[in-house]
Amino acid sequence: MGCRDGNCGQKLETKTKDELTIENRAERSDLSGAVNLGQIIDLEKNEKAKNSDAYARWIKIHNLQVQAKTFSFMSEHGLLNSTELDEEYALLTKRFRQCRSQMKSTEAELKEVNRCLRLLGQYFKGKSVYREYCRCGKQPVFLKEHQSELELYEAASRELREIYGDQKLPGVKELKEQKVILQSQKNDQYKVFKEVREQWMDLGKVIQNRDSFLKKIPAQLNEEKKTTDLG
Repeated sequence: MGCRDGNCGQKLETKTKDELTIENRAERSDLSGAVNLGQIIDLEKNEKAKNSDAYARWIKIHNLQVQAKTFSFMSEHGLLNSTELDEEYALLTKRFRQCRSQMKSTEAELKEVNRCLRLLGQYFKGKSVYREYCRCGKQPVFLKEHQSELELYEAASRELREIYGDQKLPGVKELKEQKVILQSQKNDQYKVFKEVREQWMDLGKVIQNRDSFLKKIPAQLNEEKKTTDLG
């Protein structure tokens, strides 16, 4: 368990080369404007457009506007190099998954600390009753009167020993301090996760629009070739 050695929430995290690359890129370019780009609509798969020429024309105009906005955005933010754009998106995807994993790990540690606090409270609450039970020679009458308290004590004691083994049980104060550290760490990690997620989603929208547009080019060229051949 992550709390046995009393170091919960005190891990030192070093940034990788990929993470530094992403941070440097974020400093050079604010991608938040991508949220306003809109999204390419697949005209061929749109059922409404198949039954409405007016709606089909609207989609064509909409797609042209989105394409213009997307390429203008890419130009302004130095994203016209497709290879670099794809590499950056791969780095952001990796960073997004790392942030999510770190946050889940901290959440798991925090959950374990809360569990240990609950068990310690249960343990100390029943300890005096258990001592009295032993002091009176474990009489059946006493057991009958305090059975639920003794069962809770024994259950807590058993779980705590499964967690800590032969180690000395931590104090409630110590665990509460660890909880504060972990909660603070979780809050910080969530802020970073939220920022990275937004960058990842914004860049993903740019790439999706770019790919949707580029996918149409071969089809348009083929259509133009057919028209030329017929002429």
